[in-house]
Amino acid sequence: MPEQNNYICKVATLEEIEERWNEEANKNGNTSIYQEAKNEFINEVKKRNRIVYIGKIKDTIICDLTVILKPEGIKKEAKSNDNIINDTRVFLCAIRTNKEEENKGYFSKLLSYVENELLKQGYKEISLSVEENEKRNKNIYEHLGFTNYIKTEIIEGNGTIYTYHYLYKTIKNTSNKWGVFIRKILTENHFEYQYHEYMSHKNKIQHDIDYIKQHPVL
Repeated sequence: MPEQNNYICKVATLEEIEERWNEEANKNGNTSIYQEAKNEFINEVKKRNRIVYIGKIKDTIICDLTVILKPEGIKKEAKSNDNIINDTRVFLCAIRTNKEEENKGYFSKLLSYVENELLKQGYKEISLSVEENEKRNKNIYEHLGFTNYIKTEIIEGNGTIYTYHYLYKTIKNTSNKWGVFIRKILTENHFEYQYHEYMSHKNKIQHDIDYIKQHPVL
């Protein structure tokens, strides 16, 4: 898939964050309340209370998520912190994938990238919330490893009562999995089949192949 090969994950710039907010404003109505929320969000990024990560193909943002790093940044996502965020746990929110790009693995790759980046910063766990009626999202998050329960909150907004469940997962280091995988398949002498099966990871695999050829398996 050529598009998959052009997919990159990165920390969003302020310009990219504003671009994403403007896209959502065009879909949902560019109200003064929306603009106020955008400005507040960007200010939190500037204060380094949160980081926005994006997945892109060329100039198009495919998916994004926000990591809240500090307990004071959780005030709009929960009534109280209650260990949603601590010294080694961060909170994910504003998780979005373009409708036409869903079910293609883009978000999973972005989440994996974010997890490895957070590990480098010393974080060990990630939490998030899911609304009780969002069965599809709940199943996705459970599949991605968010199976540990923190708490449930009932929140009322615009005359509607919402029930949110807060979950977390332990981050696992996946940054070296391709090196381990390639070392295994080279020793088993079935490189060609496995290589083509994992073509979407061509560049990473080729780098590791070159390295291992220079450092033969003992």
